[in-house]
Amino acid sequence: MHHISNSQSIVKTASIYFVAVSSLVALYLFVADLWVMDSYLRLNASLTAFVLNLSWIDVATESTVVSSDSFGMKIIPECTPLLPAAILVSGMIAFPGSWSHKLMGVVGGILALSMINIVRTTSLFYIGMWAPSQFETAHLLVWQSLMILSTVALWVVWYKARRYVTH
Repeated sequence: MHHISNSQSIVKTASIYFVAVSSLVALYLFVADLWVMDSYLRLNASLTAFVLNLSWIDVATESTVVSSDSFGMKIIPECTPLLPAAILVSGMIAFPGSWSHKLMGVVGGILALSMINIVRTTSLFYIGMWAPSQFETAHLLVWQSLMILSTVALWVVWYKARRYVTH
């Protein structure tokens, strides 16, 4: 009997995950062309420019484009932590645990992915300026892999923290 309930639990968790990730990706696709996405992209561009300006690189933003005298890049929806966050949040919602622990994980995870993403866009700007031939590799191979690994690592940290959360 234990084996059957274990299988049912796995199916239930997988089903919740599938519904959650499908819903969040559908929401992402719905807002991709709305003003709210444009505002979010502008915020990401502004934060990237802010960090770059702190390091004495003179950059400016125009809408969703961050540029200097020698390089420019446009922030598009795929340049944000939204899809990794959808995967992370879905995993947290689907997995058994208290709602307070899930909420802490969702908020903390989204903030962490957002900070990691600013490091990502900032480093990609540096690479675009100083090693333009390496930009595509860093952008499509290195940083996409790091975002996936970060998402998984954040979920594992959240999962391991369950034992320290009082219910």
